[in-house]
Amino acid sequence: MRYFFLLPLLFLTCSQNTIEKDDKTQRDIKKIQLFLDNLEKDPFFRNGTVAFHLQSLKNTAITIQKNGEKSLVPASCLKVITTAAAYEILGENYKFETHLEHSGTINNGVLEGNIYVKGFGDPTLASNLIRNTTSLDENCNKWKTKILGFGIKKIKGQIIFDDSEYPTDIMPAEWIWGDMGNYFGSPACAFNVFDNQYDLILRPAERLDGKPTIIKTIPDISKQIQFVNELVTAEAGTGDLSTINGHTYDKYRYLNGSIPLGNTMTIRGAMPDPAFFLANYFHNYLQGKITITENPTTTRLINSSKNQQKRVHLSKFQSNNTLKEIIKYTNFYSSNLFAEAILKRIGAKKMRKASTNAGTKSLKDFWQSQGVDTEGMILKDGSGLARSNLVTATQFTKILVVTSKKKYFNEFYQSLPLSKKQGTMVNIGKNIDDKYELRAKTGGMNRVFALTGYFKNAKKETFAFTLIFNNYTCKDDYFKKQLASFLKIMVENS
Repeated sequence: MRYFFLLPLLFLTCSQNTIEKDDKTQRDIKKIQLFLDNLEKDPFFRNGTVAFHLQSLKNTAITIQKNGEKSLVPASCLKVITTAAAYEILGENYKFETHLEHSGTINNGVLEGNIYVKGFGDPTLASNLIRNTTSLDENCNKWKTKILGFGIKKIKGQIIFDDSEYPTDIMPAEWIWGDMGNYFGSPACAFNVFDNQYDLILRPAERLDGKPTIIKTIPDISKQIQFVNELVTAEAGTGDLSTINGHTYDKYRYLNGSIPLGNTMTIRGAMPDPAFFLANYFHNYLQGKITITENPTTTRLINSSKNQQKRVHLSKFQSNNTLKEIIKYTNFYSSNLFAEAILKRIGAKKMRKASTNAGTKSLKDFWQSQGVDTEGMILKDGSGLARSNLVTATQFTKILVVTSKKKYFNEFYQSLPLSKKQGTMVNIGKNIDDKYELRAKTGGMNRVFALTGYFKNAKKETFAFTLIFNNYTCKDDYFKKQLASFLKIMVENS
């Protein structure tokens, strides 16, 4: 009976503990909110927008937001929207394919027709970014071995790389001229090789304002490109201030800006036509092994009647890498090419069209079907390079919360780089204790910085968060200082 009289006291004690716990939570939340409020009043941020949304994965009552419903430019954080959806739409074990076909007939070792290599957008072919991929010669050897296996010793026709799976407008319409031609502006094509990039080796002039000399390209794409060289040589120590501009399929590349006095310098550009490069490379690889009577080409470059010829399927080749492996490198190193390749396969799967528009529509439809309010979400690519992309902080955080409930969550979680240690996060969160396990995707371009991901508090409770800055005017050092301070306050007071 005496226990009965203790119950009210026990209840009062528990209630008091709950109240004290709630009070502490509110005080901690106010610290985060106060920092954001002060940051918004900072002269360097006053004319821009600071947006933030935080959500506990365990307790939905714990939410902090500032301008969370404002549509803002997300930069490369957009890759989270693309990659998280891809796990479900394509499947984490999905593999990109390349097909080998021929037209005509084979008689006594002679193919009276053409060999076709048909591309479906594999971004990993001879990639310098992803591990466990095969070299270009290894792939050529696989294709050659299959051709020889069908008894073909002579081709009375052409090597034709079929890039018709993708529409010819492979460059997202909203990408700006200043990005086109530079390595990070490589669009995803039906064929992708060497990450659709080449190195341009330059020798600076021996005097200021002199014109640097073009030495060579690696790989050799001299037959595809004509450089309009308007570079100048600047003072030693000024660094690489050069740009390479030019549209897809255009043979002209415009070199502007400067490189410093001193040793040779390498700058990187976007390959104008990967399919045509591969057609020539494979044609040359077969020389001495198989006789070919005509020059190589692509389906884009030949007349439609030849493209309509009946074909025989010879073989199918799959990438060495699964989608989950590709996604890891996409998010770790913010590969625009990988993200755009994934986006176009999403478009092909959902709308039977491997285009940017089909991909972005499919993405938005998918997240809406998952309960995300997509009002104000404007998607123009899958990588975030387009400045016309608009997403709210709340939408990002909601997507992270939804993804946390999926069976593939651990794979996605591990694809986000860990602060101080991995990928684009290696220089972020250096003042934060490792116990918080801050993992996030970064996004950055001129006057834009964004961060979206997860962390754990001192009690190992996981939180999803998004932080977006648009149109700030401070210098990088000041911005980095404010960012570091805020992230520390965020993880320690959640």
